[in-house]
Amino acid sequence: MSSLSIIVPIYNESRTIETLVAEIRKLPTNVVKETIFVNDGSTDDSEEKLKLALSLKPMRHILISKKNGGKASAVIEGLKRANTTHVVILDADLELDVSAIPELWQPVVDGESDSVFGYREFRAHSSYTYRYVMGNKLISHLYGMLFNQFITDIMCGFKIFPRELIRYIPKNLKGFSIEVGVPVALWKIRQKPKEISVKYHPRSRHEGKIINYFDAFRVIGTLVKLRIVTRRQIT
Repeated sequence: MSSLSIIVPIYNESRTIETLVAEIRKLPTNVVKETIFVNDGSTDDSEEKLKLALSLKPMRHILISKKNGGKASAVIEGLKRANTTHVVILDADLELDVSAIPELWQPVVDGESDSVFGYREFRAHSSYTYRYVMGNKLISHLYGMLFNQFITDIMCGFKIFPRELIRYIPKNLKGFSIEVGVPVALWKIRQKPKEISVKYHPRSRHEGKIINYFDAFRVIGTLVKLRIVTRRQIT
């Protein structure tokens, strides 16, 4: 039977951590088996607030504390500790609705798809900046050209996939490159994700948004490198 863990990378998310835990608690217990919080070297009081929030009411969870290594390293560390067949990545900033997880999970339960990606429908009221949106589209199109597979919003943080995919995800990915590392790993084993539209609530720099041009260039470079070195499995 399929089962789901949530992996939550955390880096300086003190502003949202208490609400995040409260929202996860609202999820049906038959959907989420465990939540894995990975504190990626936060320098604020994120971990203290997280521990306090978790102590108020029991929930099945794992808390990992590590040196800062970026989102990719946090996700991979969470994958190593997961005790389920599948995982979903959930950013701690609440830009994506936690309540969407059951909808994303349903196609796996129904046997429709073994992986499900969320995608954001950017509009004037639901976009960070024009350049941010176009950068996301550029990376999605670049992935399509390099791997001949269409994914609407490859940088969307909501991704459900089998835990065993860790065997095909490069362990040296940096930062937000995990967002392209997962679909490339699926491509390698000839799987296509199902896509479901999700709501998006962008935050500002003042509210803690950290992704920047350097991250975009790193992701683009990672995509090109992965296309050169990655080969599909024979089926």
